[in-house]
Amino acid sequence: MADALAGCTPAGSAPSIAFAGCWREAWLEGLSSPLDLLVFDPYAGGRFETEPVAAFAEQFGSCGLVAYARFPRGCAGQVLELSRSGVHAVVTGDVDDRPAEFGAVVRAALERSALAQGRAIWEARTPASVRGLFLRLLQAPQEGLTPAAAGRMWHAHPKTIRTHLRRAGLPPLGKLIVWARLVRACQFLQDAGRSIENVALVLGFASANSFRNQLLRYTGLRPSEVRRPGGMRSVLLRFEGALQPGASAAGGSARCGRAPSRCVPGPGEDATVRETALHGRR
Repeated sequence: MADALAGCTPAGSAPSIAFAGCWREAWLEGLSSPLDLLVFDPYAGGRFETEPVAAFAEQFGSCGLVAYARFPRGCAGQVLELSRSGVHAVVTGDVDDRPAEFGAVVRAALERSALAQGRAIWEARTPASVRGLFLRLLQAPQEGLTPAAAGRMWHAHPKTIRTHLRRAGLPPLGKLIVWARLVRACQFLQDAGRSIENVALVLGFASANSFRNQLLRYTGLRPSEVRRPGGMRSVLLRFEGALQPGASAAGGSARCGRAPSRCVPGPGEDATVRETALHGRR
């Protein structure tokens, strides 16, 4: 699994993998930390069941779901049940679980996320000299990075980063750090199982009110508006607008930034993968 994930993350970054023995543990893991992908065994409890799968999918819609098992003969009906429960892909053990094939399935599950769309917007708007920067910021959204800490993480002095960003007409490093955290936060606001307080706690905001104020300043939206249909798209449009030439001074604020007329299509791969593997004995 680690080999499969290695092809889905930028060079030099390792995916973060956690293990859970039951659905309750996976649920608690999702509430306590950023979770982008869940690989689970539908027979982990000793029998096939889809109720916990459907419940998890309903509460954590931002998390990609991949079923991984040695499916028995005549299981087409069970695979269909998994699809109806919200599973995005199915991997069969000893059949299509080689690293390359498994990696392609994981990549497809992750590309559906709003986080991947945010990466696609960044890559379409930035030169190669800073293309990896925002992706690294997305890897540590809950750490409350400072420009100095971000420079160390990217192995460059903040002044060097600042020069590259200014030449590209992009927002300052401090505002990109804020945008990275907000994109992640808005992704988690799509989860019905997360409260606003939980999103703020998981991503290291000082408080729920601090999160609300920063979201309103940069996107012009409140958490309840982000949760509505089309809310995540509005956030991504504001982010794209903040990357427009001449918008860097505003940093994407609601008062000064302007929303573009379209969103860059075609999501890319996720910048960081937080995965929980749910498995058991058979």
